Amino acid sequence: MSEIKRPLRILEALERNPETTQANLAAQLGVAVDSVNGYIKRLIRKGYVKWPDGGAKNESRVLER
Repeated sequence: MSEIKRPLRILEALERNPETTQANLAAQLGVAVDSVNGYIKRLIRKGYVKWPDGGAKNESRVLER
């Protein structure tokens, strides 16, 4: 899978199930959990995903543009 498709697949998976774990995403993508963490951090910085302050560890929100 290309590097470009992974962030999109993460966004799609988070949209379907915002409470999914990074381990689950890593298994779906066939990459290490640390890689998923890096993708999610980049998606947060770019404004595609919001991780609420004080929210549950697994709670995320995909933001619409």
